[in-house]
Amino acid sequence: MLRRPPRSTQSRSSAASDVYKRQVVLLSLILFVSATKSLRYPSMTSLDVTVGETMEIVLDANPSTGYRWELTSSLEKIKKPINKAYDEFRAEGSHIMGSAGKQVFTLEAQASGQEVLTFAYKRPWETKSDEEAARVTINIK
Repeated sequence: MLRRPPRSTQSRSSAASDVYKRQVVLLSLILFVSATKSLRYPSMTSLDVTVGETMEIVLDANPSTGYRWELTSSLEKIKKPINKAYDEFRAEGSHIMGSAGKQVFTLEAQASGQEVLTFAYKRPWETKSDEEAARVTINIK
């Protein structure tokens, strides 16, 4: 017996209405992403943003090794956005388990000035101090 997947809403609606809703959500996501500035480390080490602007810090990573980037500096002029994941992993190319990709930190400029962010690439259970580090300067206007 074949089962139909559940509807996206409890009320009766047409399939065309559901497609329209998905298109509106997709368009709003595209607009949000296009309004976000992105810094790709190590080719970029500084980024200029304005107060209230969202930014992405993109770092090479491979979480299957146990290593993850961790923000080690305190945030004074920058905050983590409430409505979006703070850090996420994006696989590159093939989505084969264990493949490398990018770890993306999404932050929002809160006050004008300069903020230096320090990230450590380490395993969460290790306390060594010889981990790889990345330093990024954010200039907020």
